[in-house]
Amino acid sequence: MSCTIEKALANAKALVERLRNHDDEAESLIEQTTALSKRVETMKQYQEEIQELNEVARHRPRPDHTHVPSSAPPPPPSPHPCRCQAFGYGEPTVPAAQYHPDLSR
Repeated sequence: MSCTIEKALANAKALVERLRNHDDEAESLIEQTTALSKRVETMKQYQEEIQELNEVARHRPRPDHTHVPSSAPPPPPSPHPCRCQAFGYGEPTVPAAQYHPDLSR
């Protein structure tokens, strides 16, 4: 009789261990599912934002449809004084040798 009780206790311990393993696996699956759900939600939000941006881009004015008056202001001055001649802004405000030492020879 004691053999049956010992066997029942051993079976109960094995069952408890299996239940713990199943519980751990279930917790892991819940965590993975939650993480995946968050990723899917983020992807959906990203897709919605992209669709909104595409919609805005479809309705922006095209350059060939934009009217520029003939009295448009002149272009801004060159940000780099030595490059102004290359871009058609007239004479440089700083001697070229200051920015390009090899030109001073």
